[in-house]
Amino acid sequence: MIPGTTAEQLLLIQDTGGLSLLASLDFVAGTYSVNGGSVSDSDVVSDVSRISGSGFSITGTSPSVSLINDVADIIKAGNYTVVVEFFPTGTGHVILIDGLKGDNNDETVLYIDGSATLYDLHGFFDANPFAERTVFGIDVDTTDTINKVAAYRTDGVGAVSLNGETPQTDDTDAVGVIIDTVYIAYKTGTAGGYIRKIDVYSGGTIADLQTLSAP
Repeated sequence: MIPGTTAEQLLLIQDTGGLSLLASLDFVAGTYSVNGGSVSDSDVVSDVSRISGSGFSITGTSPSVSLINDVADIIKAGNYTVVVEFFPTGTGHVILIDGLKGDNNDETVLYIDGSATLYDLHGFFDANPFAERTVFGIDVDTTDTINKVAAYRTDGVGAVSLNGETPQTDDTDAVGVIIDTVYIAYKTGTAGGYIRKIDVYSGGTIADLQTLSAP
């Protein structure tokens, strides 16, 4: 949580509509900031051993490394814009961000299907019954290439723009926040690669996504 800010106040900040950078995790440069102040890598991720000059390595076939402290709290609050720069390799799923409640209730998932070059945003209200929003069918340029995705999430809408493309949106279901852990960087199959940078903003609109995801 941002020092001196309650969860309710954070939601109000995020609902004002202005795009404001809350957290920036540059794994390549090794610089990290939250709420305008510099922090260390161990303040933002649960395992720093996977950070190198290439970024945060995407490895392992189950969620094990999570965002922590203020960065995780921002995602858990539910109204945000997140921008992820990544370098995917191989085939299979590359999971960039995965918000979970318990073992299997996904709230926000950003992932690539490396075999079909899809990019999806999922939101679940509950496991059974559940509401779901899915944004899909956005082509990743190629594997072995730096890509950039911007995603916008509120309870009423989910939207994704990849590499400066027109945002894809889904507002078919209202989806509340139920997550307690925000995992990053795991995969299936022979997929892999690196997350190079994660920026998290409050406020903003879907119209901001195309600019934010521009390479």
